[in-house]
Amino acid sequence: MKKGRFTQNTRTIRAALRFLKKKHKCYLVKISTEDEGLTHEDVAERYKVMSSEIEVELKIGGPGARGDLKFAKQLGIKTVIVPMVESSYAMRDFINSVHEVLQNGSKKQSLKGWHIGVNIETSGAYKNLGGILAEDADILKQVTVGRSDLSKSMGSSVDDPRVLSAAKSIVLKARKKGYFTSIGGGIVPSNVDKVIKSGRSHAVNTRNFGFKVPKKGSLRLAIRDALLVEMMICSLEGTTAAASRKDALSARMSDEDFTDLDPTLLKLLDKSGVVLPC
Repeated sequence: MKKGRFTQNTRTIRAALRFLKKKHKCYLVKISTEDEGLTHEDVAERYKVMSSEIEVELKIGGPGARGDLKFAKQLGIKTVIVPMVESSYAMRDFINSVHEVLQNGSKKQSLKGWHIGVNIETSGAYKNLGGILAEDADILKQVTVGRSDLSKSMGSSVDDPRVLSAAKSIVLKARKKGYFTSIGGGIVPSNVDKVIKSGRSHAVNTRNFGFKVPKKGSLRLAIRDALLVEMMICSLEGTTAAASRKDALSARMSDEDFTDLDPTLLKLLDKSGVVLPC
């Protein structure tokens, strides 16, 4: 099999992951068959390159994506998040998927070592949160707020007060039940600290990287560097879609975000062909 572009750039990508871990305590890299549209071959390649450096989370295609769960199990990915769970029925469907695939049809089989989460990312899911979590059956460990789709479903922007209020409400209800919580969707250097202060989650995440909220200090530079590494990865992928994604990431950052960069990161960006704004 011809090496993919990820495998060809293994050393550079691993160096970038080590940088984010050491500099900013990044604890997670997320890959997805849903919003990123990765094939199983893509997932396998990314897992092979990244898993030696950091925990890899797979965002599966949806509540009934049994094929994705089976593939995660075969690869050894044990951190999984499910999107588009908008009702108690969708949650039951996902729980059944977990029973069938990860527990081999036996609810008594242990899920030790697995970290399974759910995305709450629409106004419908927000309204149905109580019923969704009531179906859990002690399988979920995490609830993540997906602000991008949530804001669209509410006809608002990600930083609209109504969206911030909904995110906070979801987090507080999830925390009360003992779940680990994260907020993602439209997280950029200029808004991350506001999101943290408002949302009170355990962590925040960009599309690809997760950071636990520190007791003190700001995550602005962590998010800036994470987005730059995402731009780097897009550049290495070399596809038309990745190029569009890179441009979109750059447009979400301010001129200030491209100044005073760490020399290690600058070297990686330059090696990857990322041209920064002057």
